[in-house]
Amino acid sequence: KDDRHLKNGQQLKINAPDGEPVIFNEASLPVNKFGDFQGSEGGGTWRVSNTYNAVLSSTGDPVITGKYSAQVTVKVDYY
Repeated sequence: KDDRHLKNGQQLKINAPDGEPVIFNEASLPVNKFGDFQGSEGGGTWRVSNTYNAVLSSTGDPVITGKYSAQVTVKVDYY
């Protein structure tokens, strides 16, 4: 990919632990599921672990080769 092309013929999808695709730029309500609370009354840590999978696939357009990088920002809200 170079500065003249915005598309490179590939698309990045990120799947949640349940296999469903993550929808970008969409806020979701918290799941009704809790992680392990480690600590005592009045303080401690909250630990939740999830594994997401990235899938790179063809869009059907010609693939443009060359140096390419992508960045995904993840925002986590605590309730």
